[in-house]
Amino acid sequence: MTDLVQTQRTGHVLVVTLNRPEARNALNPELIDGLSAVLRSADADPEVRVIVLAGAGPVFSAGLGPEGVHARRPVRRAGVGFTAKGWQPRSSRRSTARRSRAVPS
Repeated sequence: MTDLVQTQRTGHVLVVTLNRPEARNALNPELIDGLSAVLRSADADPEVRVIVLAGAGPVFSAGLGPEGVHARRPVRRAGVGFTAKGWQPRSSRRSTARRSRAVPS
């Protein structure tokens, strides 16, 4: 596990903390990879029922950092995404754009 993502477990609750306060917890490829690994591990553990996502320092997260924008591997290909069924590989999710309909005015 990376120092950029810290975890603390109490019972069925897993607290996941983004630990990059000097950059306002901005997402970069290393932080995203660490977060993905922690979430995959939590998903595989039947004892984890609640995940609390927190940020170290005065802010939760500034969003995507410049390292993520300029990374060779786009951040959007981190490999997981959240759906109503939980964390799943991107390839197993259907596009919501195909299911959307125009709203009559």
